[in-house]
Amino acid sequence: MGTLVGVHDGSFKDKLCARTCSAGVVLFCTKQRRLATAACAERTDPRTASSYRGELLGGLLMSLILKAASSLIDENCPPVRLACDNIGAVGHGNNRGKSLKDAQVQADVIHCFRSILSDISFNIAYEHVLGHQDDKVAWDALNTLVQQLNVVADKVAQDYLVRAIHYERGTIRVLGEGRGESSPGPMKYCVQREFRFDLLGCDGGGDEKVDNVCPCCGCKNESTGHITRCTDDGRTAMFYESADLLLDFLHETQMDPRLIDCITQYLERRGEVKMTDIARNHAHFDAFARDIDSLG
Repeated sequence: MGTLVGVHDGSFKDKLCARTCSAGVVLFCTKQRRLATAACAERTDPRTASSYRGELLGGLLMSLILKAASSLIDENCPPVRLACDNIGAVGHGNNRGKSLKDAQVQADVIHCFRSILSDISFNIAYEHVLGHQDDKVAWDALNTLVQQLNVVADKVAQDYLVRAIHYERGTIRVLGEGRGESSPGPMKYCVQREFRFDLLGCDGGGDEKVDNVCPCCGCKNESTGHITRCTDDGRTAMFYESADLLLDFLHETQMDPRLIDCITQYLERRGEVKMTDIARNHAHFDAFARDIDSLG
């Protein structure tokens, strides 16, 4: 085997949104000790979105990354070791030439996933890894590298799912993000684009005849502000989960505690109170508060 190890995982939370699933990908070089992550999310419909589709989307994203890499490296590249905690995805990754069943679930993604893998110039070997091992053992106490990378991939997929759920209905949008980190200095890049998944037989262009109505609560003339203020239980839960992620990030970056407190109050009230009112006792936050209120 070579020095490159990859793990992908999927995420799906039907209580937040039954139409959206996501995937996280982690690649690690055991020689240079560098880690890279990528994520995507897809919105379809409740009959299509599932945890299994998220797992397969992870395989599709991984195959696209490796396909791009294969065009830049020597054909004599050592085999790449890949892992996933879904046995079905592992089976499709290792049996790329096997015919699919007539009623194969998620056949569109599987076909693309296996087709791209088959077109990669170097060898790829899939293995199964048990998922959610960090529920039982601390991350740094896990036995193998792939178990640790699986935990990272799971976190990447879950975090990205929350970020993606707010996207408009009527289209299929895929958000992609990547990060690379090396020690001691960080190396980061981020890509966020909208793709058409014509290869999956999906219409990424949307339907101009779709009424502008909130799909969760039925509110007419849905505005961008309504996305974060919708009273639907699922959207409310999604909003507060996203807010928690933001506040965790602010604490990690050691932002001024007084400013964090203002932001916390603003998010908790969901537009009921202006930031200028919350920050009225902090004169040095006036400009910031006015900018927040202007954005709505």
